[in-house]
Amino acid sequence: MRASSMISLWFMALLLGLSIAVLAGFNRKLVANADDWISSPLDSHVVSGIVQPDKWKLLDREGNEWPTQPEEALEELQALKGAEAKARLDSIYHIFYGQSYSVVQAENKRLFGLDGKYSGHLGISGIAHSEGYNVQTTISSELSYEMIKAMRASGANDGSAMAVNYKTGEILASVSMPSHSVGNLYVSPLADDYEKENGWLYNRNFQTLFSPGSVQKIAAAIACLRYRRDIDLTVDKNRIVYDCDGSYETADGKKINCAYAHGRITFIEAFSLSCNGFFAKSAISMGQEKLSAVAQELGYNKTLSYENFSLLAKSEFLLHAGVGSYSLGWSAVGQSIDGSKVEALPYHMLILASAIANKGTAMQPYSVSWERTRGDEPVELYKASPKAVPESLVKMKPEEAMDMGILMENVCRGSGTAAVLGDAVEKLGYTAAAKTGTAEISASGRAVVSWIVCFIKEEEAPLAMVIALTSPSEGKTAAETASEIMPAAISLVKHGN
Repeated sequence: MRASSMISLWFMALLLGLSIAVLAGFNRKLVANADDWISSPLDSHVVSGIVQPDKWKLLDREGNEWPTQPEEALEELQALKGAEAKARLDSIYHIFYGQSYSVVQAENKRLFGLDGKYSGHLGISGIAHSEGYNVQTTISSELSYEMIKAMRASGANDGSAMAVNYKTGEILASVSMPSHSVGNLYVSPLADDYEKENGWLYNRNFQTLFSPGSVQKIAAAIACLRYRRDIDLTVDKNRIVYDCDGSYETADGKKINCAYAHGRITFIEAFSLSCNGFFAKSAISMGQEKLSAVAQELGYNKTLSYENFSLLAKSEFLLHAGVGSYSLGWSAVGQSIDGSKVEALPYHMLILASAIANKGTAMQPYSVSWERTRGDEPVELYKASPKAVPESLVKMKPEEAMDMGILMENVCRGSGTAAVLGDAVEKLGYTAAAKTGTAEISASGRAVVSWIVCFIKEEEAPLAMVIALTSPSEGKTAAETASEIMPAAISLVKHGN
């Protein structure tokens, strides 16, 4: 063999050996000191791949730096040994790195107006990694961590949670469970009741439709405010409108049951106690056309957007022609019966909560604050500016939002179904408003979805949140989970973050 060839082979072997040594050292540090890589919010450097000075940075709300590529994040997640470290990275995995609708997947061509310069299929991670940019997100890794802890403590099989600033649209946290750390593509003890998209590849906030249960009563209540002449919260808040004996019998001789007999109740009480009979009877009396028209105005059956993505999944309120009274009644309380189809997307429910909280105007949710070049004279390529969701997608009258705020506040008081959240928030000097829901998702009744759609009424803490949990443990409903998360969210915005 020629001397020059031997020198080349020796040099290549040396480089390979050095590379292996460097990587081995990095991996040992990552595994041995996992919790150090995901540190407290006092540390400016939370978790990172091997970040080079000329490459981009992905920053969370607290200023912490995260892996810049999905492959790096997945490798680190698999290598992390500390439970807290794994949970922290797991909590932001879908919103930062997910296969769909994640920060690193966003296409710059439309988002940043760079047509002609970059390919429309080159995501944020591609353009930033090649040019050396910084991307600042609105996502709080601290709140995300509190979310995933509370969701896992609920004992739920899977679920989603999302929080926004309803004045600006900033997404503060977006958690989908299970995530990659589960290690199993499709996880469900009730496989016959779930489709494959309920595996960890899907971001449930943007991609999974859940049976809404009583959160559907938000739309039903707005229909009542529009069309029931005996309901006017500005005139009489204590008018008896319904006698509930525990069930309502429809014209076709079938019964729509309540959890228990509520007795003689007002409209406000019917909402706070989540009386199926009242809303079923109201829906039947108003009729299919009016109920469907209200749902359509509120964004059902419409394609919503997030950043530059048009979402494929959409909340649905579909009633077939000539729907019977039994099916119509159940549709108003969030169950698909006899051919009707009622499904809700968590992201859409969060937008409705934001509209109610923000006097009828829903702000468009977003997760990228700005993107700029790095160096002595950084150039800002993009800066987010709050904008409203078009009324063509979600339309709500200011007076309807005000009345819904009254109704939802009462859900968090006394014997209301979200009193536990109201108590937790009141201790901090704030007022919560909410609607809860429980929907059966299997014929055997073994599986349910526990919902809460909620917000803080005081604008100094402009928070809206949605939680949907599949089959949580007894005593750990979405309302209780929200009561554990909301104080952390209030602390976040209270301290100017």
